Amino acid sequence: QSGLSQIFRKSFAKFCFVMGALRNRQGYLISLDIQNFSNINIAAGRAAGDAMIMDTWKVLQDAARSNETAARVQEDHFILFLAEKNKEKLLDRVDRITKQIHALAKNMQVPGVYPKYGIYELKENESVEDGYMKAQTACNYLKSDRTKCYMFYDEINHDEMLEEQSMEERFDEALAAREFEVWYQPKYSADGAEIVGSEALVRWRNKDGSMVS
Repeated sequence: QSGLSQIFRKSFAKFCFVMGALRNRQGYLISLDIQNFSNINIAAGRAAGDAMIMDTWKVLQDAARSNETAARVQEDHFILFLAEKNKEKLLDRVDRITKQIHALAKNMQVPGVYPKYGIYELKENESVEDGYMKAQTACNYLKSDRTKCYMFYDEINHDEMLEEQSMEERFDEALAAREFEVWYQPKYSADGAEIVGSEALVRWRNKDGSMVS
């Protein structure tokens, strides 16, 4: 949404500056992404997308109390600092923000638009940039999971994440080497008397013959 660039220009730098001036930085950094934001531009138009960003920004501004702050990082990505010590209270506030943002999309009659959050508890003397990177890592890790809208950084299985990323990097090479096989799983009639069809499945076999789970 390029028309908003002047409004939010250098907002992350300002966020870091404000964070440096806070009396107390004990709390949580939250990376917020609006999932399926492009649905708004497609279904309701670019002006509606701009309005969604501005209204989301207002929700975050209204949610921030004294000694808290928020910023739009880029496009439909925001950062928020909530000075909460208790996780349950933090998640109650996140839930209220979620309902407000989801209501904005529903009012536009655009389905599938909702926020997701990566959450990181900022350590004493830790830089905002490092903290935000961890919050964003949690948010990115969560994107493929439709069962929850938030994840704390310390919930990430880092070994699993690295293994998945390594597998993704191998994918093109494995495709070129024809390591993927099509398997057909038969479907039988209700009485089991005959095969009436099959389900096509793909399996990945390493060069040494072992299967990739």
